Parts: sequence; structure tokens; C-alpha cells
Amino acid sequence: MLLRSRLVAVIAGLLLVFAPASPVLLAEGKDANTGEKKGANGSGKAGKEKEAANESKPGKNGKAVEEPAEKPANDSFSVIQIGYEAKVVKSSEVGALREKVEKDFKAAVKNFEDAKKAAAKAKKKFTDTKPVKPVIKTIATALKSEADAKARRDKEAVKLEAQKKKAKEEAANRNG
Repeated sequence: MLLRSRLVAVIAGLLLVFAPASPVLLAEGKDANTGEKKGANGSGKAGKEKEAANESKPGKNGKAVEEPAEKPANDSFSVIQIGYEAKVVKSSEVGALREKVEKDFKAAVKNFEDAKKAAAKAKKKFTDTKPVKPVIKTIATALKSEADAKARRDKEAVKLEAQKKKAKEEAANRNG
């Protein structure tokens, strides 16, 4: 019985914490947690403090000093392995490259499946091989210059070429 009452108390406490905001408070434009009136931008007391901090500060001669909106980022370079090929890309573009490779692979698999179904429908022999998902591996990151990244890529390209040659020989030995 004592355990049940404690469980009920815990659940009631959780409901208070995670309960949705009162419709009355929301209709009046008040913050659900504090009950304070929200500002025009939808923020309460903390939002007003942030607004005051973000206002332009007077510089020399009482004129407002404009701060640059965005500072240009010094983008570093990365060396990425895709299959048996190494590429130099900006670090900010690595995610997009991974998505592109994944998208291309899915398209290749879809084309393979469609061709296989078409061959089965036409009752022809289908000899194409299923596409293999390429290895996407980050070899080096945060390289300051493109020259450093290219040097690292060239070094890795030699290793990858040897791996590619070895894989071809093994495949030939298995098949032949």
C-alpha cells in the first residue's frame, strides 16, 4: 500500500512537470512556466535581457558600431576515402558528400533491381552484378591547407591502389 501511494505521488509530480501549458496562460500571452507576460518576440523576461544585450552599442562620437553578421570561417580540409579513391574536400562539405554517395548507391541498387525484374519478365538471362556499397572513410580531418590535404591524399592513394590491385587478384582467383 505504501509503495502504491509513493508511485502515485511520483506520477503526479511528473504530470506537473511535463503537463502541457494551461490554455488560459497561452491565450493571455503568458509564459507557461513563470506566468510572466511575453514580449512581442514571444519571449519572457530572459528574452528581454537578450534583446537589450543585442542592441547596437555606441562607439566613438556616439555613433552605433555595426558588428559583422558572420565572420568568414577558416574552413579546414579533410581527406575522404570513397571506395578505392581518396578525395580532398572542405570539412564543411563532408556531410553533404556522404549523403550524395549514399543517394547514388541507393539509385544504383534501384536501377539494378529494375533491370533484374525486367530481365525476369522478358525471361532473359541477367548477368549484371549487384552494386556494392562503397566504403566511406575519413582518413584525415582538420588539415589547415589544401596542399597538406593533397599530399596526404597522394600518400593514401598509393595504399588504396595496392588494396584495389589485391582485391582484383583475389576476385580473379575465386572466379577463375
